[in-house]
Amino acid sequence: MVFDLSAIDPWIWALIASSALIIFGGAAAMVQNVRRVRRQKARNDAVAEAVVSYFRHTGVGIAAGCISLSPNRYTVIIESQPMKRFRLSHIIEATVKDHVKKTCGLEVDKIYWRFPIQQQPASADGKEVKAADHDPYINEGLVNYRHLPKMEVEEMSLEDFEQVSQKLEVQQSGPLEQQEK
Repeated sequence: MVFDLSAIDPWIWALIASSALIIFGGAAAMVQNVRRVRRQKARNDAVAEAVVSYFRHTGVGIAAGCISLSPNRYTVIIESQPMKRFRLSHIIEATVKDHVKKTCGLEVDKIYWRFPIQQQPASADGKEVKAADHDPYINEGLVNYRHLPKMEVEEMSLEDFEQVSQKLEVQQSGPLEQQEK
C-alpha cells in the first residue's frame, strides 16, 4: 500500500508547518539566550579581572567580583584587608572605573567594598587576643581613646539617689532661682 500525501487535509499541513516553525523558533531563541548569558558572564569576568589587575599593579591583593543586573550597568564588589590607603576609597573608585573603561571598554556603575573581620588568633594559654592587640591599623585609631579617664559605676539605694538628685537640682539652678524659693 502506497501512502498518498495528497489525501492529507491542507489544514493538517498548516498545523505541521506551524508546529515546526514554533519548535525551530523556540530552539533559536534558546540558543540566542544561552549566547547572551555567556557574553554577559564573559563581560563580568573581564571587568572583575581588570579590577584585580589594577590592584595587582599597585601591590595590593584583593578579590573582586562583578554582577550586572541590567545591560551595560556593572556593579563591582571588592574584598580586601582593611588598609589605610583605602580610607579615601571614593578617589580609588574613580581611577578603577577609568582603568576598566580603558581595558574593557565597559563602564562600571557602582563599586562596593568589603573588609572582612579576621578571626581572632588564640594566645598560648587558649584565650582569644583582642583585635586591638594584634592589628596595628585598629591600634592607630584607638590611640586617642586609651588616655581617656575610665568611668566607674556602682550601685546605690533609692534614698541615696534621691538625695544626690536633689543636690544636683539645687546646684544646677541659678542664684536667681534660689532667691525666688
